[in-house]
Amino acid sequence: KRRFAETLLDAPEVADVVLSLCYFILSWCDDDAKHSWVHLNVLCLLILSAEQGFGSTVNEVCPHILPLTGRHSGSCKGTIADLLVACCYELIRQGKDRLES
Repeated sequence: KRRFAETLLDAPEVADVVLSLCYFILSWCDDDAKHSWVHLNVLCLLILSAEQGFGSTVNEVCPHILPLTGRHSGSCKGTIADLLVACCYELIRQGKDRLES
């Protein structure tokens, strides 16, 4: 597990992997049937974030524009860290709605 994370962070495609994980979190967090996938994506981000080179990766500019709609349509115009903040906000907001219902 650790060696895979280190290899992934050294690869140039790590930004694409993080973008994909964030995209799926933002796309699926409203769908109750896909919450297990959202949890799996969050776990992958947590594992990657524990590695040493993750901080420099998230400070890069987003290499692609994600097809997001609604509140998060502008989330990918900055850095990958901005997109991660949008994901965290969405997860916290969705959790609050579930607690109130």
